[in-house]
Order: sequence, then C-alpha cells, then structure tokens
Amino acid sequence: MTAFAKAGPLHRPTSLLGWAITLAALAFMLQVGWAIDRRAQSGSDMLYGIYPFWGVTFLLWDWLARRLSAN
Repeated sequence: MTAFAKAGPLHRPTSLLGWAITLAALAFMLQVGWAIDRRAQSGSDMLYGIYPFWGVTFLLWDWLARRLSAN
C-alpha cells in the first residue's frame, strides 16, 4: 500500500490514508500550539513548549510516510 510518495526530502500524501494521517498530525499540532500559546509569556516560551510535541509528531509522521511509501 502506498499512501505517500517521495517529494524531495519529505513525502506527500497520495491516498486517502496518507491525507488522513497528515491532517490528523496537523490538527494535533495546531491544537497543541493554540493551547501552549494561551499560557506562554513570550515567543520563546511558546517555542520551548511546542517543540517536544511538534518534534515527536513530525518524526512519527515521517516514519509512517517512509513505511507507507513505495520508494
């Protein structure tokens, strides 16, 4: 099953499963960003707060994209 295709250093979704994974990751990252931004006192507070969540989410998305791609 190929849900992603290689597009430079990243992957792009090519099926409904790929789009569902991508949109779920983006929705989670937006929700985390919004929640942390409400309590952040400065820009650096927000960056330090979202980094663990966004970094792990991107790594999981990248791992899934590599496993579900034909390349």
